[in-house]
Order: sequence, then structure tokens, then C-alpha cells
Amino acid sequence: MSAVARTVSFQADRVSDATFAQVGDRLVHSDPGHPRQNTAVPAEVVNMLYDLEHGFLGDLGGIFAMANHSSNDVVQPVLMQIERLAQGGAVTARYVIDQLSLVVTRHDGGTKPSGYPVAGPASVCSVHEPKRHAVSIISRALAAWSIPCCVDAGSMSDPEKYESPLATRNASPAMQAIWSSNRKFRTWRRLWLALAEAQQQLGIEISDEQIAQMRANLDEIDLTAAAAYEKRLRHDVMAHVHLFGDAAPKARPILHLGATSQFLNCNTELLQIRDALRLVADKLAIAVVRLGEFAHCHRTLPTLGFTHFQPAQPTTVGKRACLWAHDLALGLEEIEHRLSSLRFRGVKGTTGTQASFLGMFNGDHEKVERLDCLVSEKMGWSAQKRFVVTGQTFPRLVDGLVVASLAATAAAAQKFATDMRLLANRKELEEPFEKNQVGSSAMAYKRNPMRCERICGLARFVIGLTQVGL
Repeated sequence: MSAVARTVSFQADRVSDATFAQVGDRLVHSDPGHPRQNTAVPAEVVNMLYDLEHGFLGDLGGIFAMANHSSNDVVQPVLMQIERLAQGGAVTARYVIDQLSLVVTRHDGGTKPSGYPVAGPASVCSVHEPKRHAVSIISRALAAWSIPCCVDAGSMSDPEKYESPLATRNASPAMQAIWSSNRKFRTWRRLWLALAEAQQQLGIEISDEQIAQMRANLDEIDLTAAAAYEKRLRHDVMAHVHLFGDAAPKARPILHLGATSQFLNCNTELLQIRDALRLVADKLAIAVVRLGEFAHCHRTLPTLGFTHFQPAQPTTVGKRACLWAHDLALGLEEIEHRLSSLRFRGVKGTTGTQASFLGMFNGDHEKVERLDCLVSEKMGWSAQKRFVVTGQTFPRLVDGLVVASLAATAAAAQKFATDMRLLANRKELEEPFEKNQVGSSAMAYKRNPMRCERICGLARFVIGLTQVGL
């Protein structure tokens, strides 16, 4: 194995371990209103699993080939259990992850996991196959859950209005859900709830009934009524304060208490950036693993290498794929670094002085600090990962850093797509061409590399944003 191949193999193992450990928290965000809340898996997703059984789930047969288990022995009992629970309304995305994990992870082989309903899959958990293959299967299976509960109101619905091709042509349903209006405004309400709960814990006079009314009205948001309020008030945040007050009238006096608009806007954007980066990282990990599998499969297939796109020394198809995988693995490292260094704004007041909260707690700095910690933790963010100081907003330098990380990843994707387009011209490698796909309206014989063209176009756009972000 070449040095590059060994490097990619190491990277794939590292990525797989990280993805495997966090797959439950990072891949399934089926409720765009609250990334930490699991909701029932829709029936159509269960049906999708059946449709995919002979597709990527069928790859389980390859994973367990050494143990002489067929894919049906492994997959079918799990699918039956998922369907049974779905019919009773009890299945959740978390449960499905657990079941799939039990099937494809290595197990010490002793006791059967508690609560596991089927004897078959538990017996194959001791197969000694590389963990990255298991992660690949889980990741591709869980990609089916990239289905938002609702898409941004008005999106792809009014043919008389402009729609950004960034969303309609490039964004997945999961990414659109993260940046949807519903996700944004539901997060606002959760921030208000977190603030009120924290204030109550620290002695501010807020009743349990007020908290209960807020909690009961987090997701049902009348965007038409919100637009009417905003038209009258000319202020988006105050429009939603009034709207939430209508839904939770007992809580109206304590809504937005001591807060500023950027308490909502900045914290919501940071939550959206975090979840969007996680989604990108998940897909990058899947791509690295799949390219690693492709490289391993074709590691001895010779082909002509190029420099300056001129014939050079021989290489192998697997080695070429290793280069692509290695670039994407570097991009993944950059995205994971950005995620690990991302911080929460928290409760900082109108200009970052926390003056309104100091007044609320009679100058008690410790209570204000505790309030900041509590709100961060209630929103699923470690209190240790807050900005130490801000102005009204979180530092806009963060936007530039995030864009730079995405641009590096986009450059890796563009390199892969450009190579594919060049090789397609030589008929060495081609992207998938579907049965009914049309390559050209005028030349039926053409097989335009439309996926790679789309990758290159989007990559150039993202790379260009680095100047705007800074």
C-alpha cells in the first residue's frame, strides 16, 4: 500500500470512530424546531427502508460475508421491528440508530443486549470487520432521515417569486430545514423559554404556570399573524414577542425580560451554523469512507497518471481515489476544528455589558454569570464554550472563519469534480447516468457530467464568499 493510501486508511479509521461515537447526535435532526428533540420516524421513512434494503442496506451482506450471514439475516429482523414500532407510534430516530448500531458494531459476544427483540442480529455482532464499514452502512441508512418536518414557508411554492437556486438546486432537505423560518422562530421561542426558566431558578418572580404556557406553545407559529404584526410594528422580534404573548398570555409580562434582539438573532444563528457544520461534517465523513472503499476495491487497477493533464507515469485508479479522499479528510478536519472552536453568545445584554441583567439581580455579578451559564446549557451548549466578551453581537470574525473552512472543503470537492469531468471526457470514469436521464436536448448521445458541474459551480461560489465573510 502506498504512503498516501496508508494515510487515507488512517484518516478513514479516525473519521469512522468519531462518526460512530456521535452518529446519534449528529445525523438525526428530524425536528427542525429543536435539534435535540427526537420525533417519531414517519411511515414513509420506514417504507423507504424497505425500498433501500436491496440497495445500500444490502451491503450488510458484504460486511458479514466472513461470518456467512446473508443480508436478509441481518437486515430483515431490524426492518420488521422498526415497522412494528412505527405502526404503534412508538419508534424514534434514536431507537433506530440503536438498533442499527447493535447490528453492525463489534460486540464482545457475551450477553444479548437488553431489550433486543430478535435473536438473529445479536449473534453477528462479533464479526471482526473494520469499523469504518459499519459506520458507512449506518451513515448511509441514517441519511434517509434528512427529511424536515416542514420547509420554509413559501419555499418552492410561488412561481411568481424568485427562488434562490442555492436552495432549490443544491441544498438538501435537511440543510433547508436548518435555515428555515420555522426553525428560526421555534428556536427564538426556545431561547425565551430557556431565559425564563433560568431567571426563575435564580429567584426572579416567574410562575410555573407561565413557564408551562410557554413550553406548550413552542412549535405552533402563525407566520401570517407574525407578518401582520411586523407590518404594523416594523420590528421582527417585537412582532414575535406579541405573537408568543397571544399564544401564552400568562407569560406575556415576562417574555423577553432583560433581553435584546441579538439575544435571539445571534444565538439562533450560532445554533444554525453549528448544526449546518455538523451536517456537512457527516456528509464529508460518509464521502471519505465511500471513497476509501472504492480506492481499496480498485487499488491494483492500473491507469495512466497525468501531470499538467499530459500523460505521465502509470498509477492506479485506487491511488487516484485516495488523493480525493485525502483532500476531503483534510476538509473534514477543518470543519471539525471549526465546530470544536465555535462558541455561544449567551446572555450578554444590549451592548455586551449585561447591564439589564445586573439591574435585575441588584448588581449580583455571580447571578448574572450563572444566568449566562444556565441559558447556554439549556440550549444544548456547554457553558465552558461561551464567548468571554461580546458587543451587541457575537464577533463577526466568526462568519469569516466559518466561510474559510467551508471554502477549503469546497476546494477539495471542486478538485474531485474537475478530475471527474476531465476523466469523463476520456471515458475513463463517469458519474452515474440514470436510466431515463437526458444528457442533451439536442444530442442524445451526450452524457453531461451534471453532478460534477454543479459541484464546481457551487464550490466557486463558496470560495468567492471568503472575501465577503471577512
